[in-house]
Amino acid sequence: MARSRNIKPGFFSNEMLVSLPFPARLLFIGLWTIADREGRLEDRPLKIKMQIFPGDDVDVDAALNQLASGEDPLIVRYVREGISIIQVVKWQNHQRPHHQEAASVLPSMEDTSHQGTNSTRTKERSDTHEPAKRSIEGISNQESVTSNQESDRRESGESSTNPRKPKVFEPIDMQLAEWMWDKIKLLQPDRSPPKLESWAEDFRLMREIDKRDEPGIRKLFEWVNQDPFWQINVLSPKKLREKWDDLELKRRAASLPNNTRPATGESAEPTGSLFK
Repeated sequence: MARSRNIKPGFFSNEMLVSLPFPARLLFIGLWTIADREGRLEDRPLKIKMQIFPGDDVDVDAALNQLASGEDPLIVRYVREGISIIQVVKWQNHQRPHHQEAASVLPSMEDTSHQGTNSTRTKERSDTHEPAKRSIEGISNQESVTSNQESDRRESGESSTNPRKPKVFEPIDMQLAEWMWDKIKLLQPDRSPPKLESWAEDFRLMREIDKRDEPGIRKLFEWVNQDPFWQINVLSPKKLREKWDDLELKRRAASLPNNTRPATGESAEPTGSLFK
């Protein structure tokens, strides 16, 4: 739900902001209007684009990365409880939400009650209004993701004495999980968020065990998501994997032109001047 927010005159002359591309600056303002009273919102680039740039060709994910980069980032992208989240930094310094605005339902970066299943997407920044400094320095965003995923696997009880290291999902698997969830959420906005790590693991099995490639996965689910029956019955990569062969046959059959089979009652005998 969009909300009214404050914008200060200093925004337009801020040296850090003016160094960003124009779409990133406009996106930053737009994020304020869809963030909750704590400055948090779901990190779903496709949905954000439809809310802020419905008629423009803007790469929202790239612009979000620009806002989250640098020594003094404007947002933090992280994952808690399987939900990808954006936090606008120093939110309370610049915004005064209405006292009747609903409380945030998204976990904060500082929520450690589920650390065993969480991984950060970008480095966390230090915030001057917090006594504890939380910036992570000297590592890239991808290194931060990898490090935290390794920690998650250790805390989940995987044995370190096992000579064969367990398989773990790749970044592409998480990308597929987030992409599939965005597609489903557009059709079912009230559906509860899934555990994206579990979905990513299912996509890994699909790729490595079933030998399905990324384009094929996307192509089949695009069809599923447009079919009136299957779009409400295939709502996870696990179900997609289970029904793959049947779904692929139906997709191919649906793509055949109508004239590939003779019409009912059509004579099999050829006609025309050559046979008279």
